Amino acid sequence: MHEGSVGHNLLHAVLRLASERGAKRVTAVRARVGGLHPADPESVRYHFQRDARGTFAEGAVLDIEPVPPSARCLGCEARLDYKTAASGRCPHCGSSELEALIPPEVEVIDIGV
Repeated sequence: MHEGSVGHNLLHAVLRLASERGAKRVTAVRARVGGLHPADPESVRYHFQRDARGTFAEGAVLDIEPVPPSARCLGCEARLDYKTAASGRCPHCGSSELEALIPPEVEVIDIGV
């Protein structure tokens, strides 16, 4: 159900942004999907398109860029994937000073109108 809420929230953000700019039709959307537990892009696309029926975003092509969580080492500034960071130590310098970098769950990058 996580993907359903992500697709729904993405659609409402797109409709709001497009309305604020006076758009009458949305033809394409580029978005990033992240969070601590990133949603499956195909499932998000399905829910977005299903919920868009009857709106001015119906038929819009949705391009999704998955953005996994990561971490930054405060010792050497290295960027680590989240699984590597889960060990609690930077593989480059051995520091345990790691900062989690959790991307937004949904981020609209571009809207084609």
